[in-house]
Amino acid sequence: MAARPLVDPVLVVYLFAPLGGPGASDAFDHLRTVWDACRARLGMDQAIGAIGAPDTLPDNLTGLSATTGLPPTGRVLSAQAGRDAQAGRGEALLRLHHEVLSLTVRLGPPAGARGWRELDERWSTQTGPWPPETITAVPVGGQKADPAEWADPSIGAPDAALLGSARAYLGLMDDTDGQPVAADAATARALLTSLPADIGDDWVTRGAATRSGYAVWELADCPEGRQRRRIVVIGPRSRENGLSAWAWSRGTAEMTPLGYYLLQAAKIRYLNRLWDDGRRVRATRAVLDGITGSLARLLAEAPRATAADAAAAQVDERADPANDLRRRSRAAAAVLVTQSAEIGDLAQAVDIATSNLAEARKAEVPVDPSAGLFGDDVAMARLFAQSLADEHSYVERSLTRSRATAELAAADGPPSPERPPPRPPAPRPGSSTPPSVPRRLEDSARQDLLKALARAVYRPESAVELLEAVGLNRSLQAQIGPSGALAAWTTNLDELENGRVADPHRRLVKAALERYPYNEDFRAAARHLGLPVADL
Repeated sequence: MAARPLVDPVLVVYLFAPLGGPGASDAFDHLRTVWDACRARLGMDQAIGAIGAPDTLPDNLTGLSATTGLPPTGRVLSAQAGRDAQAGRGEALLRLHHEVLSLTVRLGPPAGARGWRELDERWSTQTGPWPPETITAVPVGGQKADPAEWADPSIGAPDAALLGSARAYLGLMDDTDGQPVAADAATARALLTSLPADIGDDWVTRGAATRSGYAVWELADCPEGRQRRRIVVIGPRSRENGLSAWAWSRGTAEMTPLGYYLLQAAKIRYLNRLWDDGRRVRATRAVLDGITGSLARLLAEAPRATAADAAAAQVDERADPANDLRRRSRAAAAVLVTQSAEIGDLAQAVDIATSNLAEARKAEVPVDPSAGLFGDDVAMARLFAQSLADEHSYVERSLTRSRATAELAAADGPPSPERPPPRPPAPRPGSSTPPSVPRRLEDSARQDLLKALARAVYRPESAVELLEAVGLNRSLQAQIGPSGALAAWTTNLDELENGRVADPHRRLVKAALERYPYNEDFRAAARHLGLPVADL
């Protein structure tokens, strides 16, 4: 069958910028530069009356916060439109979606016989070309991995502070035969002459078909970072309104499903770049494991050192290196404890974004969920989540070994000059709990515990094991799934508090602390509940 002609080519550009963090100001400056270029060079100098948003942007992010007040989320902050002699009608919308600013720009259809190639060239010449794909992110362990601090201003590219960006080449094909667009190589090859000249043909076999009859390809053999994406979306002409509502505009302030999908994918892929395959965490873990091994070897040599008559002198001789190793162990463990918490924060952010990604896909379901960019994004998110879970497990094992070895060294050596732990208050007659120690956490402390559980115990099997240790039968447990770890832990704690076990807060915190002895949130909850907390 001959390829159907392409009609009404449109370029939609998505730019995603963090609202907070050290790179947020630079990211907004880039959005402002693009916004001004759309206005001055692409003819978008008119307000869009139907939306009711201003057509100007403040000079900086502080000004944007002052003029808009920012929240509530999901609204258009600014909008402008106009007509360019070469690119046709253009529109630009700046939206706020939770902690992300999204600038979406539409160009086309162009006048005359122009197509995507001309639209892409017009966009690049007026707003700046894409730089080479060189990505360096600040890895976990190098600086606080707060998901709100998603930008890295150290990259030299103009759009470096963005979470990510995408260019979507939208078009329609005649469907007089009533058939959907085939996401096959023949259809893709027929589009090559319309696409930018630098695009090869290594992508043509990686198409994805959707239930509405659209065909979607991600162009080129993209690196895993995919900070800058290029996507082709073709739909039957009879589905023009549906394609626009999915990829560009529904006629409302709401972000379209494809834009929301790409935003969530950009978050996950940025966090993956930030993680940097856990190199910094593994380096810290290697240091701690090395110290633990040295201390263990020193302890193993102790019987030979004390067998002679000069035992006391020899013990003293090895006491100093043992104490030095213990101090070094505590220092390395402190760094690793912080990194462990960061892994938990990172895992929770990935969990939320992955759930949102799955929700966005429901608006236009791929026929084969594993095909094309949809399958790539899901596979990447799963692999990333597993990598975080594995590294978190390794970190906790390293900390446990370090703590146990340090305790053995302390017991084997001379009395520690460290301050003894404070004596607990005397219990009332007939009570095993001091009167000043609450058996339940107050609301704010309870919420802190739930967040700590969601960060540290986010794998389903770990949560099941912990809850069974507390006394909650597996059949009564809420499993960690698409809704995320926090929702599951909230339900499970409610169940515990409803009388399933006695003293639920203390039992839960005690069990959590036994498994994660270095977790500062669990240690704080234990102190609040009067549970013993070992010195680190």
